[in-house]
Formats: sequence, C-alpha cells, structure tokens
Amino acid sequence: MFSKKPNVDPPKGLDNPDYPEADFSGLYELLEKHKEEASRMANIEFGGTKSWVEMREHLKKVVNFQLSAINNFLDRHFYEGNQERKDLYQTRIHQYSNFAASGSWVVGREWGAKDPELRQKLSNARTVEINLLPDDVVEHLRLSIFELYSLFYFPHKFFYESRYGRRTRKQRKAHMRDTYQSMMKAALICYLSGLKSHDHPSE
Repeated sequence: MFSKKPNVDPPKGLDNPDYPEADFSGLYELLEKHKEEASRMANIEFGGTKSWVEMREHLKKVVNFQLSAINNFLDRHFYEGNQERKDLYQTRIHQYSNFAASGSWVVGREWGAKDPELRQKLSNARTVEINLLPDDVVEHLRLSIFELYSLFYFPHKFFYESRYGRRTRKQRKAHMRDTYQSMMKAALICYLSGLKSHDHPSE
C-alpha cells in the first residue's frame, strides 16, 4: 500500500446536467483489447494477481465504510425503506469496484507494452507519483474510478444538503477529496500491477 494518497481532486460537475458526459470509449477499447489477460488476472483461482484482488476489495470497503456512517439517513431518504433498491446499490458497488480495478490494470498493461522505458523505470517500484505519469494515463485512471466515486458522491451530496448533514457540512469538500484520493491510490496500485504484468505475470 502506498504511504500517502495522490494529490488529485475529484471530478467537478457531477450533478450539473450541462456538464459534458465522461467519454469511456477509449477505456472500453482497452478492456476489450486486454480482456483475456484481464480475465486471467481477475480470477484468483487461476493465477489471479494478488494486487488486483486486494484493491478490488479495498475499493468496495472504501465506499461501504463511508455509506455505513450515514446509514440511517440512507435508509430513510435515499433507499426510502426499499430493500431491493439497497441491494441493487450494493450490486452496483461490486460491479464498479471491479470496473475500477480492471480498468486501472489494463491501463497499466497497455502503457507497459507501448512505453518500455516507463515500464523499465517502474519495474521495481512499489509507489508512483501521479504527477509523473503521462496525462492520458491519468485521464484513463480517472475514468476507471469515475462511476464508483459517483456511487459515493451522490448519497453524500444529498446527506450534506439535508438537515442531517448540517453539523458536518463544512467538512464536505475535504471529505469528498479524501475519499477520491483513496480510490485513486488503489487505482495506481492496479495500474502498477498491469504495467509489471509483462515481466512479472503474478504481480
């Protein structure tokens, strides 16, 4: 695990209908291109990578831990007492944790193939500063965690805007940023795992 969180800000305009939609087409192409390697990587029973599995579970825990802190509010005003809706939200958290980990891994796999110099530079690295990565890598990593972050963002947005969140409203910006950085931290670990997979398949 990295010793510190990356210095990045969460996406702006998530709840603005006029804000341009995120374009996932490039990331989807990478997932399709590397789907066989990604499938093997994701399945721990058949040699799946420890880093990827750990980070997928970590990402789920990040969101669920944050949601548990406002559970009473969610049950009353977000799920509105609907257990099916609550179960569906958990399913989406699982799906997008998987997407975040897989997406970040294939980004590393792709750039490891097309940038041997970068791969060699980071071959033994356990950490990487996000500001040292190419801009297109960072953009793909942002896309990888975008949907998962949204599942954290919207319930907390409603919470902070309600009377329940009045006392802690001043913490909102810092809370959002800290959680986003926790997700990006995990994405970077998956990215490194994908990058190293050319030389260390079991990384």
